[in-house]
Amino acid sequence: MIAVRNPNFLPLNCREVPESQAGVTVRFAPELLIVAVPLEIGAEPGKLVVAELEDALKDIPEEFRPQLEVTLRHVSELLPRMRIVVLGCQPGNEKEVTEAVKRCVRTLSIAFHDIFD
Repeated sequence: MIAVRNPNFLPLNCREVPESQAGVTVRFAPELLIVAVPLEIGAEPGKLVVAELEDALKDIPEEFRPQLEVTLRHVSELLPRMRIVVLGCQPGNEKEVTEAVKRCVRTLSIAFHDIFD
């Protein structure tokens, strides 16, 4: 992965516990929050989608959708001017990360490095 060193860009890895980073997010007070999640959109593994939160919620896997939705609504209430965008990737095999998904992540890391560094 390529590291981004820009004080205006704060990458956070919430894993399956999005609420664990809510306080950090509120303190950072971003204008734009990009939430990267797997999206079950019925596409080939690695297919990338950018969507508004309301449009993507139904496609977020059910095992962590409720936590993510509650957390993002709470953060939105505290930061009403913040825009939330979902960056979703169609997952591959549930037992392993497929090459297509790895390529997607590598491409995104390079893009973020180029944009924010």
